[in-house]
Amino acid sequence: MDNQQVSFTSKLRRLALNACFGDGHFWKHPECVNYKLIYNSTDKELLETKRKICLEIFPTGVKSCRESGEVEGVTKNAKELFRLASIVHPIFTIYKKKSKIELINELTLFDFGLWYLDDGCCVQRKPHYNFRYYLCIGNTCNTQILEDVFMSKIKELFPDEKTYGTIKRNNSKASVNNKNWVIPVPIAEKIMSIAKDFYVIPNKFRCKKTSETIRKE
Repeated sequence: MDNQQVSFTSKLRRLALNACFGDGHFWKHPECVNYKLIYNSTDKELLETKRKICLEIFPTGVKSCRESGEVEGVTKNAKELFRLASIVHPIFTIYKKKSKIELINELTLFDFGLWYLDDGCCVQRKPHYNFRYYLCIGNTCNTQILEDVFMSKIKELFPDEKTYGTIKRNNSKASVNNKNWVIPVPIAEKIMSIAKDFYVIPNKFRCKKTSETIRKE
C-alpha cells in the first residue's frame, strides 16, 4: 500500500495494532524501557511487505529463524519460519499496555485487511461451490462485552451492510479463546480490496480453478 502520505507515528500505530491482533507480539529486553515488535510467518514475502510499511523501524530486515523439516513437538513437515523484528519505540510500549476494548475501537478497514492476511481464509464449499470467508480472532472476543464491542466496530466500519456475520468457536471443543468471525461476502469483498493491494496469498482469496493466485506487484 502507498504509505508516502502517512506519518511516521501513524505507520507505527498500524504496525502495533497488527501485532496486537495478527501474527506478531511485543518483546522487551530486561534492560530496556520500551518494547519492540516481532512478527513471525512462514510467508517471507508477507513480512517483507509489512516491513515496507515503515522501513526505518525494521533496519535488520527479514531473517530465517527455523529451517523447514521436522520440528520436535510441532510437526514432521514444518515450513521454514521467518522473523521480522523492529527497534524499540515508545509507541509499542503504549500499545502493549492498551486494553482490548481500546484496541478494538481503533481498528480501521486497513487493519482488517492486514489482519485477514495473517489469520483469514477463504473456503470453497460444496455442492454449489460458493465461498465463505473466516477471520480467526482467537481470544479477541472471549467475553460477551468484547464480542459486543467487536460487532459494534464492524457496524461502524460497514454501515451500509444488512448483516455483519457471526462469531463462533472454532469447533465444538474449542474454548472462548479460540473463535472465528464468519464474514458476510459483501464485507469480505471490501476487506479483500484492501488486502489485495497489500499482498495476495493463496487460499485467502477467491480464485478461478484455471489460474493461480499470485502476488500483486
